[in-house]
Amino acid sequence: MKKDRKIFIVIGLVAVILVSFLIWRSAEAPDLRTIFTFTCAKGKTVQAIFIPEAVSLKLSDSRSILLKQKVSASGARYTNLDESIVFWNKGNTAFIEERGVTTFADCITK
Repeated sequence: MKKDRKIFIVIGLVAVILVSFLIWRSAEAPDLRTIFTFTCAKGKTVQAIFIPEAVSLKLSDSRSILLKQKVSASGARYTNLDESIVFWNKGNTAFIEERGVTTFADCITK
């Protein structure tokens, strides 16, 4: 009976340590995503999920696009590999260009 009790205590201690570690780990790893919804001209919307060095876009026309951050003189600029899609963001405004044509214009978030 004493052996069973020792095993139970050891298992309990291991469980407490594991749970403590997981709680500590989650407190140390903050969510680095920031989500904004932009309302654009012509009733269009863009949900932008900003992650380190990239943005994931969910467009009102049902497309989802992941763009990498690129160098910009002012604001933030995100593009796909061939730069045919560009998402520009500065403050609470944004717009999207596709092959040089602005397809989501006058976007703003509150």
